[in-house]
Amino acid sequence: MDPLNGLSQISQILRQKFSERSQQATRKKIGTSVSDAYVPSRAGTKASAEEIKRKIHERIKGLSAAERKGKRGAQIFIELVLLWDFGDHLLRDPQFTELSKEVVEAMAGNCTVWRQLQKLLEEIGSASG
Repeated sequence: MDPLNGLSQISQILRQKFSERSQQATRKKIGTSVSDAYVPSRAGTKASAEEIKRKIHERIKGLSAAERKGKRGAQIFIELVLLWDFGDHLLRDPQFTELSKEVVEAMAGNCTVWRQLQKLLEEIGSASG
């Protein structure tokens, strides 16, 4: 699998899961419109796929192969991709970590997606940054 193509596919899954989560959060907030739920802060320019790949590599390179391909590597990957795709404002959301854990669990529950993510993490982790 081409690492950048795999990143795009997984990012699409993340967007779907994040969209579902933000819609649920919006329904719970009284008087909040859907457009107010999670508005990405795009003050700067969005990093390229190569840049996010490099950031993921930097964060997972110290992990063992088992950690990299397991939930620890997946958690790092998911958090960085969510921040890349939706903006750093998510760090202020107290449920951001819980959301990323839910995404990891959802991906782990789908054998095909989990294998793709493991392969992608292994490729990114072994890349020479």
